[in-house]
Amino acid sequence: MGKIQTSNLNKGSAPGGKKLFPTGKTLVKVTFAERSVSKTGNERLTLTYEGTVGDSQGMKIRDDFYYNIPAAQWKTALVTQSLGVDEFDPDDAEDLLKTFVNKKMMIVVSEDEYTSAEGDTRMGRKISGYESLVPAVANAQREERAKRFGTGSVASTSTSSRADRASDDEIPF
Repeated sequence: MGKIQTSNLNKGSAPGGKKLFPTGKTLVKVTFAERSVSKTGNERLTLTYEGTVGDSQGMKIRDDFYYNIPAAQWKTALVTQSLGVDEFDPDDAEDLLKTFVNKKMMIVVSEDEYTSAEGDTRMGRKISGYESLVPAVANAQREERAKRFGTGSVASTSTSSRADRASDDEIPF
């Protein structure tokens, strides 16, 4: 084997050489759901999403939400509403899989700079927005964001499908 040029290693990649999930708005489906516990002992639900279109197709990104911490329940409500989930049992692994796996929604992924355990500054990804594929629910979510961020009223969506408009709509997060 010849010499390896180390200056080119991991450019555009996450630690370990993994390619980072593309930023921007994309369609995803849930491929795995599990109850987990954070380092601080808080129960959470961890979902794994897989991109289904464009540059994100086949790529995976994980997301945690804390369903039993009052200050974090807004995210649980937003994710479950976007996925069309009315209830779930965090203590029943089989029920979590049946409830969440193969559900779809739109997400917005953004860059996330963080400091590694070694003290290095690294670039990662985070999910910064969620939106239902059901037009009436998506419209209500947009109206809520407009109220929260003071951006005024959001025009109603057209009758074309969400998948057809995915690249044209911008989510104001």
